[in-house]
Amino acid sequence: MFRHIFNFEIKYRIKRPATWAYFAILFVFGVLVGIYGDTPSSEKVYANSPYAIGYMLIIISIFGTLIASAVMGVPIYRDIEHQVKDYFFTYPISEKQYLLGRYFGSLTILLLISTGFQLGLMIGFALGPSAGLEQPERFGPFNLWFYIQPTLAYYWTNFLLTGTIFFALVVFTRKIFAAYVGSVLFFVAYLLGNALTQDLEQRELVNMLDPFALNTYENVTRYWTPVEQNEQVVSITGYLLWNRLLWLGIALVIFLVTVFRFEFSKFFEERTSRKKAKKEETEALRPSAISLASIGKVQKMFSNSLYFKQMWSLATLEFKNIIRDRYFLAMLLGGVLFLFLDGWFGNPVYGTPSLPTTYYMLEAKDFNYILFVFIILIFYTGEVVHRDRSVQYNGIADALPVPNWMVYGSKFLALAGISFLLVNIVILCGVFNQTLAGYFNFEFDKYFTDLYLIEFPEYLQLTMLAFFVHIMVNQKFLGHVVTIGIWLAMFGFRDLA
Repeated sequence: MFRHIFNFEIKYRIKRPATWAYFAILFVFGVLVGIYGDTPSSEKVYANSPYAIGYMLIIISIFGTLIASAVMGVPIYRDIEHQVKDYFFTYPISEKQYLLGRYFGSLTILLLISTGFQLGLMIGFALGPSAGLEQPERFGPFNLWFYIQPTLAYYWTNFLLTGTIFFALVVFTRKIFAAYVGSVLFFVAYLLGNALTQDLEQRELVNMLDPFALNTYENVTRYWTPVEQNEQVVSITGYLLWNRLLWLGIALVIFLVTVFRFEFSKFFEERTSRKKAKKEETEALRPSAISLASIGKVQKMFSNSLYFKQMWSLATLEFKNIIRDRYFLAMLLGGVLFLFLDGWFGNPVYGTPSLPTTYYMLEAKDFNYILFVFIILIFYTGEVVHRDRSVQYNGIADALPVPNWMVYGSKFLALAGISFLLVNIVILCGVFNQTLAGYFNFEFDKYFTDLYLIEFPEYLQLTMLAFFVHIMVNQKFLGHVVTIGIWLAMFGFRDLA
């Protein structure tokens, strides 16, 4: 039975447009990186050196956490969503066969999707010398082992780790939202931890605790010469070996706990919250429903003025739902912490800290905070657009006699309010940093000009892009990936202009 479930998962995913959309985004990005030679290598190091290829694969595996959550979180939750539990209780299938079939089928598809980037890199590096966008001597000879070794050592092991984590989250929480938000929080937590450990003197501890081995890779190759970077792959020895064994062991433990604790009866049982149960109990004690004949006539009103009032009311409700969400608060707290630290430590020149001027407080928002802003806006645009469907209210909403512009207008206004909130946080953190440092030349005119006339419109543009993509794609996970892909492409083209 495991073989049947495994084959079904493979065939089902191969036919899904989202699978090939994820693959295409990684492929196109790899081609662009290869053609332009835009890899983390110096002038004397080949753009397609084994060092640069390994580094890029680790970076993509970090940003690929969203794809891992989309692929690995869906297969188990799909059975809950389609309410097929009765079939599983009547079929001759064991719990472990079911779970292992879903897991390995999805993991195979995830690894297949991830190869899009390597294939894109190969084609891009092959076209690079003749494209004329980078000097031909920046490209070295092709060597397949330069791709295979880091793929097995870092790229696929990182996807295996994150995919297992998100698969387990859905199994234990029975919510796709857990994997969905978990990918963002995992990514944010990694960035935060990576920033806080940069100044640690115990590099050995950092080498071991990095789940993606990015810091380990950097520390091992820190003093490599250009010749070594051009000719040698990073051997899996020392701290790199122990790092990989540690995190593969953690993934194995999570996997085994998930397999042995999974039960059909608990996974497919109907769960009712205490609040909902109490409400149902209260309603059961109420007297019978009032006769429809005793209900008075209601005057129907349909006007643009009423629609605008309703749009504002719905926008306020949507805005409050977002700012009360604990995941939003967690991501916002991480962004504020980065913004404060970037502003507080300043930009030292040869070890000498500079004054916390307003110019630098505004510049600090483009270091790490901007990444949190984009994550929040892209993430919650998908949540707001697809909220009716996620709470199974879409059938009722579609039947209501209200125009679409009122509904979607309220959602966009709520996101515009979030953008405005994110802009004002920069002012609050900047002034707070300056006050703590004893610097009181706040220059509010610069704050207002930069944030309200430049930054706020940029946030709105990103929101409109994500809004448009989610409505056109009409699928939450795929909408996120497409939006991020377009955003990265826009930044790449802007840097090359």
